[in-house]
Amino acid sequence: MDDLELREEVQELTKLRQQYENELKKFGLEICDLPESLLESIDECVELQRVTNLNDISPTHLKEYYHCKKKEQIENGMLVSMWNREIKELEAEIAKQNAEIATLKKFITNVDTSLKSEEQIKQNIIDVEKQIANLKQRHNKVPLPKDLNIDELIDDINMLELYNSKQKKMKDKKK
Repeated sequence: MDDLELREEVQELTKLRQQYENELKKFGLEICDLPESLLESIDECVELQRVTNLNDISPTHLKEYYHCKKKEQIENGMLVSMWNREIKELEAEIAKQNAEIATLKKFITNVDTSLKSEEQIKQNIIDVEKQIANLKQRHNKVPLPKDLNIDELIDDINMLELYNSKQKKMKDKKK
């Protein structure tokens, strides 16, 4: 507030004070004659008027003021409940996102542990090539007769399996 507004407010309060003192004089009362408790009540009333901006504390104005405040209270209650609901929804979404993050972190950890470095892959390739070379050397060391006929060998194995299966059937019949 600037000085002009303050001066105007002081003038209005002075006029109001004069008006109240004049009304008290009509009834033959002076402010200094009033009891201390009544003066405190007047101070509270003035403070209430200042806070609520109600200059006329008549029952109709008080009811109107009460209804306005009650409406504000209900609207604020509705806003609070709406915001609480939104907060709960957001908290649920946050929990869902945190669970998904934990799952993704676990997946990343599993992938990291199962992934092999480039050096490990090269070492594995070298090991496999060594095993192949060893197997080729062992294969070359095994002496094979020159007159080996694989077809005859397969036929002999088939005949032996047939003979063994017949023998087994005969034993089962005897029992």
